[in-house]
Amino acid sequence: MIPGEDPDQLLDEANVRRLLARHSAEDSRLEISRKVIYHFHARTAERWRDGRIFLAGDAAHLTPPFAGQGMNSGVRDAANLGWKLAACIRGELGAGLLDSYESERKPHAWALIRMAVRMGHVMMPRSRVQALLTQSAFRALSLYKPARDYVMQMKYKPQPHFEQGFVDGAAGGSLRGRMFPQPVVERADGSRVLLDTLLGKGFAVLEWDDGRHPVSEARENRVPGATMVRIIPRDHRFVGNAVAAAPGIEVRDVTGAIGAVFDRAAVRGVVLRPDRYVAASVSRESDAEEADRMLASLLRLSQSARAQSTERKRLELAIA
Repeated sequence: MIPGEDPDQLLDEANVRRLLARHSAEDSRLEISRKVIYHFHARTAERWRDGRIFLAGDAAHLTPPFAGQGMNSGVRDAANLGWKLAACIRGELGAGLLDSYESERKPHAWALIRMAVRMGHVMMPRSRVQALLTQSAFRALSLYKPARDYVMQMKYKPQPHFEQGFVDGAAGGSLRGRMFPQPVVERADGSRVLLDTLLGKGFAVLEWDDGRHPVSEARENRVPGATMVRIIPRDHRFVGNAVAAAPGIEVRDVTGAIGAVFDRAAVRGVVLRPDRYVAASVSRESDAEEADRMLASLLRLSQSARAQSTERKRLELAIA
């Protein structure tokens, strides 16, 4: 609605059919099963946690429909909170980890809401002049393929980047807190698989093994179940005895995607969370113990005043 419009007049069936007829005579003759004036909101809850109660999805944030990101945001909430609850209940990480849920998800959810509001201003012109200018601008953009793809594929959509939360360290600031790509990698037997196939469901440490940088030695990981993966450049070959004797998994970066990511961030490795976001990066100047130190630091980060056994038991009871 725009100022001055009458709700009853807008919802009159003859008026609805008249509006539909502007776009399609066939649509104007269809059976109308429901007509309503839709009220949308652009809001986020002040806090997403109160003790054992967590808010997610529409309970935590409401977005206008123009970007089509409401359900996507809810799924991201569930994915972020789910693995953290599981890690705390299993006793693998401290319950302080749960405090990172809101600090990680709220900024991105609000960024998408702001984007939807801006899209609404474009999609709902208030005058014929504004509508004409908007349509002319989109027609002009469609003549230039890169610009058309940028708009049609929503490449302007803000990507998740956790600047606060369960992330640690100073290295690789542009990579830390972002989701790691999932390229195809090659195993020693020549088979090729997606990287996630090798990483399992828990934490993982990826380190670049080009012979010039140190690589973690075999030892018990600080975080239970962390998978160690050594990445060799695509122009390197597997060495049979070394592969059999070395700890963890060794794969070749056949697409060059992992090497490119490490080069852009100036790092030689990353610690990946179960949701495949980068929790910490391993500096090129560090020694072979750096990955283990980062895992230990993340474990400490998850421990706080809330990280007590009684809190874990409450969580178990709440979920049960």
